[in-house]
Amino acid sequence: MNKTSWLLILLAIIWVVVSWNWYTCGIKGFCAEEAIPAVVVEEEIDEEQFGFADDSPAPEPAAAPIEVAQAEPAPTCAAYLTKFIKFDTPNDPKEVQKLKRFLDEYENANITDFSGTYDEVTMNAVKTFQNKYSKDVLEGPWGIAQATGYVYKSTLAKINELYCAKTRVGSE
Repeated sequence: MNKTSWLLILLAIIWVVVSWNWYTCGIKGFCAEEAIPAVVVEEEIDEEQFGFADDSPAPEPAAAPIEVAQAEPAPTCAAYLTKFIKFDTPNDPKEVQKLKRFLDEYENANITDFSGTYDEVTMNAVKTFQNKYSKDVLEGPWGIAQATGYVYKSTLAKINELYCAKTRVGSE
């Protein structure tokens, strides 16, 4: 193979790795840093097991207990919103109601009509949300700076991420 072929293969591999990282970490949120709890192990030394019978001196015990990290699976949440929402299109009314409740309760959007209609008030609240988290929902994934009001992939993912984080904290 010539140099150009190798370069194209290398670029393709880099693209796959970066895309996978963006999807799993940025969109799905699987790479969130969470503290791994430590388990303290304090155990007696079995002298016979290690060959320190009767007349051999046993080693001195460690001054401090040994800490061993214990990995626990990260708690997961079911997706709060599951469908895309767009102004002036048929939307799932239950999804719109959930969106309105999220914006009102989590983002203080002052929504008063909790019907299943995606109205201008709700769209403006979504735009405010998108501007607040623009790095995660506009600029990073799409390279755009202006809020759209569409609840599409990245906005949906960010809402689910925030909802899950607050419900997880509230249940502990």
